[in-house]
Order: sequence, then structure tokens, then C-alpha cells
Amino acid sequence: MGMFDEVFINSEKLPISDVDKEKLKGHDFQTKDFDCLMEHYFITDDGDLELEQCDFIDTPPEERVPT
Repeated sequence: MGMFDEVFINSEKLPISDVDKEKLKGHDFQTKDFDCLMEHYFITDDGDLELEQCDFIDTPPEERVPT
């Protein structure tokens, strides 16, 4: 399947019917049009695209759990 990014949007702000808004509640969208780093993007209520900021800690090889 490959890696992807996720986009979240407040369906209440979309110019669609109430029935369609209800269908979209709780759903997110996958895209391979960004960097495909499994990042989370949000379309704000103002219509801006924001990237969720995350801090990652690299686990030293000796502390990693074998898969």
C-alpha cells in the first residue's frame, strides 16, 4: 500500500448538504500528494492548511524491540 499523509477537515465548514456533512463526520482523507511521511494535516475553520507539529525521539539501536 505504501506510505501516505492524512488530511482532517471540519465537515461543518464544507458547502455540502447536512446529510453529506453527517456522512463525513469522523472521517479523514489519505493523500500521496504531499511528502508521504505519515504526517497529519488539518484544514482549519479559516480554510488554512496546517501541518501537525510532532517531536520524535530516535531510539538507540540497542534499545529497540526486535520485530
